[in-house]
Amino acid sequence: MRSPLGESKLGGFVTVPPERGSRLLLLTPPGELADLAQAALDAVGPEGSVQCLMRGEPFLHGPLPSRLEYLEGDPARTEGIRGPYDLILARSRFPLIHDLEGWLAPLVPALRPGGRVALDLPAYGFSAPIQASHPSAGDWILPHPSELAEALELAGFRDQECHSEVEIWSLPSFADLVEEIARADSIFYEGREGRDKLDVLRQNLAAACVEAGPLDVSLRRVHARAQR
Repeated sequence: MRSPLGESKLGGFVTVPPERGSRLLLLTPPGELADLAQAALDAVGPEGSVQCLMRGEPFLHGPLPSRLEYLEGDPARTEGIRGPYDLILARSRFPLIHDLEGWLAPLVPALRPGGRVALDLPAYGFSAPIQASHPSAGDWILPHPSELAEALELAGFRDQECHSEVEIWSLPSFADLVEEIARADSIFYEGREGRDKLDVLRQNLAAACVEAGPLDVSLRRVHARAQR
């Protein structure tokens, strides 16, 4: 069963949709990219362009829109990106950022004057079961809305708006939760080290989810918008 978080549309993500002909950059893990990319391409029309940072070959991540342009890179590391973009969208179901200030800083010069950024990311208090179970949780950056607002201002943005909300993720079992986590950024779980991390995650979630069958997972997210 797909999570509601997989239904990545622009509505509710940006208050003002991008104009036709706009140039957009998407910062999202490859396993979550398809829906958001298609919505962005529909919004900007054939005269616009949508780019994304992609690790590895695009065909490894399933079908993606044909007009989506790929830039070699990692959505978790934004140094070196070039604009100018009219809008930068960052969305991830699971923690993406390792250095909040360092991640935000390159976004400002990559936007044209008046350009916008919209973020939809895991927040402080994200999910106790997932944080307790994931072997990399100690490296996650989970900003509080006030922390993110301050970081946006320090980076050089203005008119920032930040708030958090809790989404309920309904899944048939903990095994489906493991599958969704792995699907979001499958490259992270490749190779022996990656498979070992996934095994640890699976074992820890199995211990945390003592009851078999469907489960509801509460996920706290932060939504932010700002302008250059």
